[in-house]
Amino acid sequence: MRTIYTVLLILLLSASIAGAQPFAYITNAGGDNVSVIDVQTNNVIATLATGDRPQSITVSHDNQFVYVINNGDDTISQISTATNTIIDTFQPTAINNPSRILETPDGQFLYISGSQQDIVQVVSTATRQVVDTINVPGNPIEVAVSPDGQFVYTSNAFGDSVTVIQTSDNTVAATIPLGARPSGIGVTPDNQYVYVGLRFMGQVGVIDTQTQSLVKTIPLTGDGPNFLVVSHDGKFVYVSNANSSDVSVISTLTDTETALVDVGFLPFGIDVTADGKYVYVANAGDGDVSVIYVPQLKVLRTIPTGDTPFSGGLFITNDIPPSAQVPALGVWGLAAIAVFFGITGLIALRRKMLTS
Repeated sequence: MRTIYTVLLILLLSASIAGAQPFAYITNAGGDNVSVIDVQTNNVIATLATGDRPQSITVSHDNQFVYVINNGDDTISQISTATNTIIDTFQPTAINNPSRILETPDGQFLYISGSQQDIVQVVSTATRQVVDTINVPGNPIEVAVSPDGQFVYTSNAFGDSVTVIQTSDNTVAATIPLGARPSGIGVTPDNQYVYVGLRFMGQVGVIDTQTQSLVKTIPLTGDGPNFLVVSHDGKFVYVSNANSSDVSVISTLTDTETALVDVGFLPFGIDVTADGKYVYVANAGDGDVSVIYVPQLKVLRTIPTGDTPFSGGLFITNDIPPSAQVPALGVWGLAAIAVFFGITGLIALRRKMLTS
């Protein structure tokens, strides 16, 4: 009986964990801090002081940490998602004004773009030291990594190109010519396509990862495509349009813009929740975040954050790490457990009465 109780207790705890909610981390470049938003309540639950001018951000592969690039003092702040506190600040690179940051899917490395120096540096997450430097001409700004971790893609703002870095030896595998001023970049979950904003053309380019070539461009109604994010199921791409203060919704099935959603002034960073229901957009000009409810394609709520919210990168944690996921029991499962405990309690009481 004791074993049964133990198993049931574990199941109860698992159900609680499975229902845990994610957080959205918003870098406020003008305020030198990060706003932490509880995605369940859409309230700011913490404001964390960082280094100078935090901009780019990335969530670790296991959702345990968030790394923030402080563009003004060339440091990285590391946030624990368990406590929502900054646990470390380090300066591993020789990059002046680092642009963007991402972690590889295996959690071993950080790739940091240095647009002013035309380089990408690779930092070990274990040692915090630079292990490689890759020359990437053309002002590499945005970065994305393939789901299998084999390639890192950089959009090169002044080179009008995307560079493909092979992570096994950190060599440049290809340079793909594009239109004017490529910006935000993202890879589909099936690793077949890379989507990249073409800011001065008002389009999004589609790169075939097999041929490493541009195969089509998607015209947008919105103006000035800035950052973009691919949904977790790969069905949609969401693009923040800085000049027209809206978000373009692209269907990857047809590679067309299917909707345009008005948000705040000067939208920058954009990310989508793991269930695909909500898109969060950092409005740098308004000091707030727009929350788009995807089923209705409208802004559900606007959340004040801080001065010049930026959040370039992936800034929403998943519900729980994939390796730790367990099925939630649901209401009926919990009710069944409650009934079981009640019945076993009555049986124990009856036995005690009979033996007394």
